[in-house]
Amino acid sequence: EDLGIPEEDFPELAKVAMTVTRPLENNPRKVTIEDAIEIYGEAY
Repeated sequence: EDLGIPEEDFPELAKVAMTVTRPLENNPRKVTIEDAIEIYGEAY
């Protein structure tokens, strides 16, 4: 919120984040786009 990113941008941010594959491949849990959107929401 402090960065001025509106919540409606979370799906697009999550979509872009899913293209950074190395951290996702090394994560012990499979991360879905829905997970990424939820993570952004919790950090907001």
